[in-house]
Amino acid sequence: MNWSRAKVVVTGGRGFLGSHLCEALVARGARVTVIDDGSFGSSDNLHPIARDIRMVSHCLGEADERLEGLLDGEVLFHLAAIADPRKCEENFDRAFRTNVGGLQAILARSQQVGRVIVLSSASVYGDPRYVPMDEDHPLGGTDAYAMTKRLGEQLCAYYRQQARMPITVIRNFNTFGPRQSRAYLIPQFIAQAMVQQRIELWNGDSVRDFLYVSDWVEAMLAIAETDQTLHQTLNLGSGRGIRVGDLAEQIGRWFQVPVVDLKRPLVGSRKLICNPARLQQATPWRSGVSFEEGLQRTMDACRGEVARAEAPRG
Repeated sequence: MNWSRAKVVVTGGRGFLGSHLCEALVARGARVTVIDDGSFGSSDNLHPIARDIRMVSHCLGEADERLEGLLDGEVLFHLAAIADPRKCEENFDRAFRTNVGGLQAILARSQQVGRVIVLSSASVYGDPRYVPMDEDHPLGGTDAYAMTKRLGEQLCAYYRQQARMPITVIRNFNTFGPRQSRAYLIPQFIAQAMVQQRIELWNGDSVRDFLYVSDWVEAMLAIAETDQTLHQTLNLGSGRGIRVGDLAEQIGRWFQVPVVDLKRPLVGSRKLICNPARLQQATPWRSGVSFEEGLQRTMDACRGEVARAEAPRG
């Protein structure tokens, strides 16, 4: 795969993951088109490369004739989704329209794309029967977000078989880093520590697999560059489980603030730990940033982001 002058489409490019991926693609010389309606991401995330990309505002699941001429080229990264499980529970109709209907609309119009990479989620596994979880682990996720992702994977299987589309499905675990929304654990804990001088968490017993965003980007590029990943379903994570309560305590110590575990019922799986062996066999990718280093980078970046957000205006 030669990225120089390659035509690449990224849905959800204004978001946390999408913006980091777009930056890497532009740095490699790709011609990037971003399709995003701005519901969850921010145009600020793409400000440094705004002149180097084409931006198209489009709401997934809605009819738009412009899509017919946009969805071609070498690679399509489909990242756009409502990815917050709580928002999916609050409005399942919207989550279904976006995560399932929107994906179907994209796939139906992407048959001229060289390869399609669709971001699914490790939430499709549900509570583990064993850890770390490989791609053969049974699918058991039943919350609203997991259900939309499971249905999305079924759509991908249909288009693989019926249209012979070169689709790779990525079951993403937990990615973190600068620019991530406060709806997610690590930036949420950092913001609480800075603004409220304490950290409150719903339930500290859950375990998650955290991968720093630069490693995630390198993995996505490696997947697009490798023929062995075509038509595959692949886990993407670090392979290391971190207890959420321990994470909160670590951030609390760094900011010298107390941590309160509310011990509320969990939404989603109790424990998600990735087995990335299939991805590592197919590509040369390996995680290069330790969790501790990634957390330090994120805390340093979030301090500036939170300070700017909380600064008085006028």
